[in-house]
Amino acid sequence: MGCLDLVLQRFFRARGFGIENRGVSFGTFQGIGWELLLAVWIALLILLWRSRHKGLRYRIPLWLMIVGGAVNLLERSSWGGVWDYLGISWVGLWFNLSDVMIVSGLGFIALRK
Repeated sequence: MGCLDLVLQRFFRARGFGIENRGVSFGTFQGIGWELLLAVWIALLILLWRSRHKGLRYRIPLWLMIVGGAVNLLERSSWGGVWDYLGISWVGLWFNLSDVMIVSGLGFIALRK
């Protein structure tokens, strides 16, 4: 899914459909430094490493967040921001597949018993 999002971001960016996002998921924290984003991504990798003996129910949400974060980090390093091409027009909310992966991972962790 990460590769698909890279392709989609570049496809929609080239056509001018969507908006550039220099913040975090869903445009929050505009202007946050890539250093902090990299630190969060590294923390997720450490969590994944420490969870290697746990079940898939624990590791899959971490993988979703890591892949989504890595794709967004790659786009930030290439373009200075990510391209959000999915939108909910009536609330002005724009996002991309990586944002969906990150939020899904967080949701799975929050709902896990």
